[in-house]
Amino acid sequence: MQELQTSVDALTVNANILWVLLAGFMVFFMQAGFALVEVGFTRAKNVAHTMMMNAMVFCIGAVGYWICGFAFQFGAVNHTYPATAISAGQSSPTWAFSPVTLGAWGDSLSTGLRLGEQWGLIGLSGFFLQGVTLGAAGIFAFFIFQMVFMDTAATIPTGSGAERIKFIGFVLMGFWVSMLIYPIIGNWVWGGGWL
Repeated sequence: MQELQTSVDALTVNANILWVLLAGFMVFFMQAGFALVEVGFTRAKNVAHTMMMNAMVFCIGAVGYWICGFAFQFGAVNHTYPATAISAGQSSPTWAFSPVTLGAWGDSLSTGLRLGEQWGLIGLSGFFLQGVTLGAAGIFAFFIFQMVFMDTAATIPTGSGAERIKFIGFVLMGFWVSMLIYPIIGNWVWGGGWL
């Protein structure tokens, strides 16, 4: 009976990982729709520039989010908060906001948030996905899922900047959004922060 339960648990985790990846890929392909909408609103002479901005926002954002954005946003989702469990009347410590349905994470992303004991302003573990083992497929699926949403947020300004922004300004904006703006605000809301 124990073997059956173990098999069901493993199947559940794998199905959850597959669903998270599928949802992430659908959001990723949504970027093509954004690109076509923006190109449809630009003059013919600026079509290549607008399409290049939409193609490059993912590349720029992915690198920035991998370097430090994911760490700032979710650097403490696997951290336990004993005081929270005690105040809630539970007998064991609780995880902050770990998506436990994506498998065991070990010690990955377990450093507490900074500037607050049970809440914080920024996560500080997981830079370059450092410390994440190759067997932790759930973390990588979670990273991809969150990265495409960050990319969507970074794509929105390209619509207003079409025909108006130089490429170097766009690159700087892409890194700024992917490394600081979206991750820090995202930490406050979804990563265990103060909101």
